[in-house]
Amino acid sequence: MNHVTIGHFVSDENGRSKGGKPGDQTGREGRLQAWYNSGKGWQDVFRAKDSKIRKKIAENMIELVGNPHVGYNQDARTTLDKEAKKVDYDFKKITTDCDTDCSQATAECIIGAGIPISPDMYTGNEKQLIEETGQFITYDEKNYIDSDQKLKVGDILFKIGHSAVVVKVQYIISRIIRYQKGKPIMTGEDIKKIQKRLNKLMNCNLELDGKYGPKTAAEVVRFQVKKKLVPDGIVGRKTAETLGFWWEN
Repeated sequence: MNHVTIGHFVSDENGRSKGGKPGDQTGREGRLQAWYNSGKGWQDVFRAKDSKIRKKIAENMIELVGNPHVGYNQDARTTLDKEAKKVDYDFKKITTDCDTDCSQATAECIIGAGIPISPDMYTGNEKQLIEETGQFITYDEKNYIDSDQKLKVGDILFKIGHSAVVVKVQYIISRIIRYQKGKPIMTGEDIKKIQKRLNKLMNCNLELDGKYGPKTAAEVVRFQVKKKLVPDGIVGRKTAETLGFWWEN
């Protein structure tokens, strides 16, 4: 199971779509939050064919949401594009208060990833404009729009009235994992995920067998020492989260 985080622009400082001051007045006009499926749900998922573009779209949304100079206001939605052009779409460099809305922010993320598209995109023409680029695959099957388990980083979620970008997908670990000599070895898909992550982060060569034996536990200890965690070889909340997983216990 995965935990999916999305980034989007929601409302101004008064909880409205229009009339707010430029910039993010509350730190919540643009936000990162867990995927949700409210109301009638999403209608489509747009996925860039190039994984590098997907990654950049997600990075762009994180930068937009994290910039206090970017707020929400439909009446001033194109002021973001004006400021983005000045910094060549390096959104963290925007220092002038400006505004956007959900779909225009999505357009900026796409432009900043190197795909030309109109910054005047709104949910009435979003599907058409994105598909016309020829660089996205559209998914409308239930297991894409009614669940988050098929989503990838950089996917664009769409329904009439709202748009969002998947910015993070984390595997969920929901149990404490430990090696105890003389006792049955713990097994499972989550252990295989840990082994794969350790191979990448620690440049080791663990077999991806899904078994938490002494070799895997030793690499966990080495990782914990590197990250200044308690070197006990136990994958609990702190170790799991430092490895990049979502802890759900």
